Amino acid sequence: MSNDIPLRCRCGAVRGRLTDYRPERSNRLTCFCSDCQAFARWLGRTDVLDARGGSDIVQVAPAALRYDAGAEQLRCMQLGPKGPYRWYTDCCKQPAGNTLASTRSPFAGVVVAMVDVPAGSSLDALIGPSRGGLHGRFAIGGCPPGVDAKVSLGLLWRTLRPLLGNLLGGRSLPSPFVTADGAVVSPSRVISREERAALYGG
Repeated sequence: MSNDIPLRCRCGAVRGRLTDYRPERSNRLTCFCSDCQAFARWLGRTDVLDARGGSDIVQVAPAALRYDAGAEQLRCMQLGPKGPYRWYTDCCKQPAGNTLASTRSPFAGVVVAMVDVPAGSSLDALIGPSRGGLHGRFAIGGCPPGVDAKVSLGLLWRTLRPLLGNLLGGRSLPSPFVTADGAVVSPSRVISREERAALYGG
């Protein structure tokens, strides 16, 4: 039985999959940080955020992520020169995920809006339920019940454990965001201070 999870951007030009998906090698969570909210605003895609401004993300090994169609549509931006790479599709401005600003990032945080849920199924059944939220202090309307203002130790450990497994298991590469020559597939655009200020003031 295949454990591949189908992925699709909003317009359907970009399609892919999470291969051999295993919950114990992943970590689904909701991030309420101001950076994730600013990214959605920059794309004009606040519809991918929940009512409290949270981004539903599943962290997987980069080597488990495949794009079978439309990979040439992938683009990269950074909210600051030291910030993580934030990936999106140029075709429909679909937030695709984020990685560390390194070609050997131990994780790819795939935005769950990319998951193409088959008819008759659900996100929870397909990829497992969310394990919690973090950075609740940035949530719209105040910190949601049960969410730590920053990050709980339990959620931090559940985040670090699969990342360490990816590093030790050599699952950082190959990555769909890195070429065979070791460069990112799309040069990162670092937005200006003025753009950044406008996004965080929105």
